[in-house]
Amino acid sequence: MSSDLILPVAIALVALAACLFALIRGGLPERLTAGLFLLSIPLALLLQKIPSDQKSMAQLGIDALFALISLALTLRYPIRWLGVVMLLYAAQFALHAAYMVADRPADALHQAANNLIFAGIVLCLTIGTLGAQARRRAAGPAEAA
Repeated sequence: MSSDLILPVAIALVALAACLFALIRGGLPERLTAGLFLLSIPLALLLQKIPSDQKSMAQLGIDALFALISLALTLRYPIRWLGVVMLLYAAQFALHAAYMVADRPADALHQAANNLIFAGIVLCLTIGTLGAQARRRAAGPAEAA
């Protein structure tokens, strides 16, 4: 494996582990967020099939959709980590919009920012799942059932 693929593959594996952790151990907000995050994987693969002249607009549409869905989740479940996830999706939308408006091709800065946003969402999802587990443990066995 080439050295330029090691970081993205590592981040993707950690993201998959975090999503599985959220799906198994998280509450409803964590499961919904993990599902949203897992939905981004096939959409990213489909995005590669779009002609390059339409790819930036499609990417912007996907980012806007994810930002709006995470906004709806944050309004429904007002949890801090979910608010940070919403802001990170909005930052990703802004990143792609800035590159599209400037008609700039994706460069190392774009890749680094995109990876940081991706890792931030994974970290927030993990923190949220750990918090949900702690709340269930603190509630005791009577309320968990």
